[in-house]
Formats: sequence, structure tokens, C-alpha cells
Amino acid sequence: MKRIIPMVLACLMLTACAGTPDNVKNSQSSQTDSREYLYTDGTVTYADDLLIKEPKDCELYTFTLTQPDVSQEKALQKFEMCYDKYFAQRMQNKNKQEEQRFVCHELRDDSKSYPNNFPKISEHRNDIISEKIKTDELFIENDMVYLDVLCGRLHFFNTGHAFEYLKQKGMIERTDIISPVLPAAKCSMKANYFTQSDDKVRLSDGEFTVTEVQHKALGHIKEVYGDTQIKPAVSQTRIVDMQGQDGVILFITGEYNGVPLDAHEMKGTSAMQYTEYSNGCDYANLPANAFMMSQSSLDSIYAADELTCEVSNVQNVNQTLTLKDALATAEQKFSQHVRLNIRRAELVYTKQVIGPNEYSCRPAWKLSATVDSGTKLFVYVDVQNSDCYYYESRQ
Repeated sequence: MKRIIPMVLACLMLTACAGTPDNVKNSQSSQTDSREYLYTDGTVTYADDLLIKEPKDCELYTFTLTQPDVSQEKALQKFEMCYDKYFAQRMQNKNKQEEQRFVCHELRDDSKSYPNNFPKISEHRNDIISEKIKTDELFIENDMVYLDVLCGRLHFFNTGHAFEYLKQKGMIERTDIISPVLPAAKCSMKANYFTQSDDKVRLSDGEFTVTEVQHKALGHIKEVYGDTQIKPAVSQTRIVDMQGQDGVILFITGEYNGVPLDAHEMKGTSAMQYTEYSNGCDYANLPANAFMMSQSSLDSIYAADELTCEVSNVQNVNQTLTLKDALATAEQKFSQHVRLNIRRAELVYTKQVIGPNEYSCRPAWKLSATVDSGTKLFVYVDVQNSDCYYYESRQ
């Protein structure tokens, strides 16, 4: 089941510690002009296109993230606000009362097909608000749009513009339904970025740099989610071919005080296959994904739930490990068994699961490396206590 590096597991036993086509461009230009402060002893080496992502002048903390309980009344307010602001004009030829539904299995009519087998919000609105009827999901799903508020949080938002465009191009079947991976999964990849770039992207409303699109996307996401303690940040950007223009997939993580929460490296429209973490802990690092075909609007966003988390138990981290020290720590752990070629070095907050909808966050250096066999290894070094642990990609 796992393809763990045998020698690493056998010799280290650390206790604290669909591929992209060859013609797809990987952009990860270094954000530093000098590598003089990097660790250069031992067997650690660095990729020619090494990317160092180190936020400047940011205080570091440990803290707890918690998903707050949301009343059904507030969940309904969020649902109706999103509908009125982003969907009403597109849905003007459809019956609003007919389309807006909620999940309640006691009221489900199995004699009808989905989604008409679920009850209408309009027929039970007062009971939803008073919570006489219990529901954890409000939704619209049809051949045009998809809106889903799950457990009081905006979970899936798709205006359907890119979906309809690809139907017209014949890239999506008329019988296909909107899903978190469509339309992106139907488009071929052109470029992949782990940072900002001046490369140009051709969207429906003009030509823009990758950086401009990233900034616009973050602005749209902030508008949709409102003023939150955890801000959105882009962890990875993929440009896709939509036959006549480009589309942009943006993988979104959270950010606290200028430092991003850790996010898995993505392969296509889904996460790469990974082993468990070597320290035996469980971490929630899957980024959300957003899609844009026009700079003027957000086409979709899926599973950005961490943006609605509340921050508590904040403690300053005064003594921190430098990147050079983190590299030395990793070299000491691995040098006798594998050679680490570092592709990216990033300062992130790890997000360890400590309970239902509760996470413990700590600052760490994340070293994305390749070993001699070509396997990708992701090594973390805690900046406060120097704990070192890792996981490996399964290709």
C-alpha cells in the first residue's frame, strides 16, 4: 500500500520527526538573491530552480483553530446572501423556490429523483430558522449552478460560467453535472506555479499576469467569505487550456499574520498520493480550489472551510530556528540514508488535528525535496523545538 523509502524506515525510525506532462512549465523562481545563508555541508543539495518562501518581518505564534458552531438562521442568511449576490441574475429564468432545497432525511421523498427528493427551503423556512427542523446543508444543484452551505459554512460555490463555456466547446457532455473538479478536469495543463509570476494569462476579459490574477482571485474570495481571522492565500496556481482562452486553477490555503497554513502539493485537480506522517500525527493540509476564466469574477470555489475558523490560544514564539539550522537538522536525520535535493523551502503553519473541527497550529520549515530514487519527500522542522518529521509522495 505504501511505497515508503525502505532505508529511511528501516534505519531511521524517526519518532519526532497523474503526473504533470513534460512540456508543462513549472515556475518556482527563488525569492532570494543569495544562497549564502543556506546549509552547504554534508549531502544536502539544492535544485537549480530552488524556491525559498520566507515571509519577512512576521511575528510567529502557536495557536488553535476551531470551526465555530453556526446557527441555522445564520446559515440560511449566508445561503440567501450568496444566492442574491452571485446567482439570482443567472437563475432569473428558474423558479427560486423550486431550486433552493435542504437536506433533511426525514422529509426526503424517495419517489422523486435528485435533487427534487429533498424538501424546499421555502416550504419550511420558519422551522429551519427556529431549528424545529434540523438540517446541516442548504443547496442548489442543477444544470447551471451549484451552491452548497454545509454546517453553516460556504462549502461549494459554482456560478457555472466556465461549465457552460466548455459545454459549448464540446469539452463537457451535455449530460455532465457541475462538480468540484469540473470544468478544470476537462482541460489540459499549460503551466504550474508555486509563487507569483509575470507570465501572461489570456482570460475572457483580457491578458493579465499570473500575479494579477492571483491578487484578483484573493480579492473575490475575501468578498465572498467576508472579514475573517484567517485570510486566503494562494499555495499553487495552474493554467489550463480552455480552447480559445486560458483558465486558472488556484489552490487556496489560509494565512495567519502573513504566514500561510501548510498545503499539500497538488497534482492535476487533486492531491498527490501521500503516506502518513512519520510522527504518527494527523494533519489537515488539503487546500481549497478555485477556478477563474475571467479576472472580473470568481467562477467557483470549493472547500475553503478553514477561512471561517476562529483563532484562540495564541502564544508568541520568541526563539526560532533559522532556515540554515532547519536544513542542518534535516541533513543530520537523512544524510546517512538518502541524499536530499531541496526544491522548495517554505515557512508555514502546520495544522495538526486535535479534535473534531479543532487544530493545533505551529510554525515550521517545510522542505520539499527529491531523493536519489526520484521520490518526493516533504520534511518539516519545527521552528520552536526542532522536531523533525516527514511524509512521502506515492507516485
